[in-house]
Amino acid sequence: MMPKQSGLGFFNELKKNERYKDIPVIVVSGASKMTGVDMKSYIYDQERSERKQKVVGTDAKPEAYVEKPVDPEKLIAAIQKFLR
Repeated sequence: MMPKQSGLGFFNELKKNERYKDIPVIVVSGASKMTGVDMKSYIYDQERSERKQKVVGTDAKPEAYVEKPVDPEKLIAAIQKFLR
């Protein structure tokens, strides 16, 4: 868990910034295990995304999501999508 600001809060700030908004982001998180919330569903839920657009000013979603403990093959596959 990040101190002072959540990873999703940081992600939202990054995507609202003109300079950084086009940088692909892979979220690597163990929050589901700690909170009991299915973070992948939470992030990609369309209805939530529409509400988020109104409140946060962006409905951006990470380009990939990998749950901890990290499966190296899944992480490498996610990274390779952006290196092509």
